[in-house]
Amino acid sequence: MLYHLTAVVFGMVGLTYAAVPLYRTFCQATGYGGTVQHKETVEEKIARHSGSGRSFNKIQCFCFEDISVPVQETS
Repeated sequence: MLYHLTAVVFGMVGLTYAAVPLYRTFCQATGYGGTVQHKETVEEKIARHSGSGRSFNKIQCFCFEDISVPVQETS
């Protein structure tokens, strides 16, 4: 019985010492608890998306023709 009680006490002390590093790791991974997560900068976003427009194929010009509307009419 004494061996079980000793094992429980040592286990609880070990978990107490491991709680701070485990909590810090959890907070860094999730952003919980006031820690800051890494925000992607504009340059990183541009570098990440630089190759995404390769498959875009422009098939029609998006230009509009000017239309003259007389003063009495509405568009």
